[in-house]
Amino acid sequence: MFQFRKFQREDYARAAMHDGIILGHDTGLGKTIAMFVWPALKVGWLKPDPAISPNRLRPAKPVLLVVPGDGHDQTDDESQKHFKMKAACLDSHETFFKLSKLNPRTGTRSLPPDYYLTSYTQLATNGVIPFPEFDRVHPERTLAALNVKESEVMDWFNRRAKIYKIEYEYLDATPDTPWKQIQEVWKARCKEFEKNESYLNALNRAYDILKNLTPQNGRKTLSPEQWQFVRSELAWYRHYEFSSNIGTTRNGIKCIYSPSLADLCQDCFGAIVVDEGTKIKGEETFVSVGVRQINAPYRMIMTATPIKNRFPDVFRLAHYVCGGHDWPTPRFPYGDGDRDFFAEQFLVSERTIKVGDDGKKLRGYAKLTPQVCNVHRAWKLLAPIILRRRKDNCGEDIVRKLRHVVRAPMGLSQAAVYQFHLDAKYVDYKGKKAVGAQLQALRIAAANPASALLKPVGSLHGRAGTHRSQHLYIPKVATVLSLIQQVLERGEQAAIFGAFNDSLDVISTRLREAGVRHLVLDGRTAQSKRGQLMRRFKLGPPRAVKEGLSSRQSEYPILLVGECMAELHSLNLCNNAMLASFTWAHDKVQQFINRVHRLNSPWPVNVWSIICEGSIDRRLEANLHEKNDASELVLDGHLLGENPAEVNLVELLHTAYKEFKGVKIIDEVELEKGWPRLRAALGKAFIKWNENSSPAFSTFTPNSLLPASQRYDNLPLWRQRLL
Repeated sequence: MFQFRKFQREDYARAAMHDGIILGHDTGLGKTIAMFVWPALKVGWLKPDPAISPNRLRPAKPVLLVVPGDGHDQTDDESQKHFKMKAACLDSHETFFKLSKLNPRTGTRSLPPDYYLTSYTQLATNGVIPFPEFDRVHPERTLAALNVKESEVMDWFNRRAKIYKIEYEYLDATPDTPWKQIQEVWKARCKEFEKNESYLNALNRAYDILKNLTPQNGRKTLSPEQWQFVRSELAWYRHYEFSSNIGTTRNGIKCIYSPSLADLCQDCFGAIVVDEGTKIKGEETFVSVGVRQINAPYRMIMTATPIKNRFPDVFRLAHYVCGGHDWPTPRFPYGDGDRDFFAEQFLVSERTIKVGDDGKKLRGYAKLTPQVCNVHRAWKLLAPIILRRRKDNCGEDIVRKLRHVVRAPMGLSQAAVYQFHLDAKYVDYKGKKAVGAQLQALRIAAANPASALLKPVGSLHGRAGTHRSQHLYIPKVATVLSLIQQVLERGEQAAIFGAFNDSLDVISTRLREAGVRHLVLDGRTAQSKRGQLMRRFKLGPPRAVKEGLSSRQSEYPILLVGECMAELHSLNLCNNAMLASFTWAHDKVQQFINRVHRLNSPWPVNVWSIICEGSIDRRLEANLHEKNDASELVLDGHLLGENPAEVNLVELLHTAYKEFKGVKIIDEVELEKGWPRLRAALGKAFIKWNENSSPAFSTFTPNSLLPASQRYDNLPLWRQRLL
């Protein structure tokens, strides 16, 4: 039976006092437990059947769990471990119709009491047929798709006097006016208003339309070409009418062309729990709208970062858990369309002042800054809605997090590439300086100077260096590999974070050459495969087997991950996190570190920041440890000594110039000579790491699950033997 910790009992009891809550527990404090416990406290639970499963947790009403796709495996593992159950998979329209029952009296469908697991895309977009595009060449196809009959085409033509009233007035005509008379009026008007360009454009448009609505050449009816025009006009109008109203609600009825899973089951659940809830902060995204249309009486959003970037990001989350009402309520005094008003009340506004030619000051445009004002009112508003808990305030003994900063010198060719992009003239399409694009190039050059993302900028004439290096093996990569060797010799696992896919590929190539099994999980790997492969990595290192923390060890000691893996997963048996390259999204890096630093981590966690000396890396790494975001101020009550402000990109670029002066350099050619020795050391360390395999461990991951770049059957024979 699962034993709750003290802070969990307190927080879950407090959360159960409300019908909607944002659970803002820090990453690693067991939010997955709350996913099953809180809805059971709200809707009740059924007595388990001793014959089937005496300890199985089953809610009294259906509960929807919305979890990103690559977190389903972990959710199943946690529910099986703690509650002896597994949530039913609700992944498609077909599954919903199979599990639900139709009530013949009300015409609605209902689901039996249970937990139902789905993802954002399965709920909001999968199985939805896109609205057909307007076919101007063949309007009859659009009419057929919209189920418009020929009788409606005739009705449209008969109402032409009303539909094209303005066009007929321009030419003093009616539907019965002969075509020759319309032509004469048009010629006379064109001659009379030949200097009025806007009037002539409107007159010509009216002429072109009536030309297709009036019989010509002695005909009493329209020609086939004219009927084609009428059908095209009707098809365009109906297509616009339908497409502009899809997704809108009028009088409680939603206009739908092809229903999503959310449309089918929006009234079927007694409670909903949304993991990584900041994904619904958008106003009109498919994912956000799809989740927020679930009309469950009880609603919980789980996220360690309720305020993702700016303070208004919390608006949609708070509005939804407080009922999602159209009008203000006592608990959340803002209606459905009040997001801008919400932002104006809590953010500092800046207004530019312009000086006219006469010297007078003119009012310019206003802009909202990230700086939060009215902090005390924000505390009073969000305190009953967001249940916040930090690791240092949970009352539990959590292992230490040890920060190590490792400085790697630049390579000779890498320094030339960095110098090239530092001196290059980056401009946008308006001819203004593009500081953001230049800083992005410097980030890439610090991580992988041979990246295909580095493009030539401006003319190369008279400028030293080149836009891209030919050397993939740089001092930073050698430093990462040396740290990996030390981790393998200690019998531990390591997770390496990289902001760029190609920088991870460089490390992966060297590990493959050394015969070290590893995983590369980034956006190029499907969500379902990421979950399956991550489950194998979570088994733990040989050290976990020796200390009885795992029944068998993982086959993978090393994990290379991109930004998409910074959420959901628990890597408590991996106690080494390495930052090989840095990103602007500092919350992503912090969440990645917290994947390793967990409440149930058995050993102190080492966080290795590998910085390329003389590059922008140092400043980006320092930003990770500066408490200057809105969440620190508003959610945690930390009054800052300085006001939080936007990152000044120009200042950051000046810092990059200063950092680059006097940088230490190592020739990549000389560095490459030391690779055979390091490769052999890595191979021996991996063999030593793998010697203590558990007897229960029998098979490796099949090649079918791995991307082609990671398959080992194409390696040379001498490397395969190391495996």
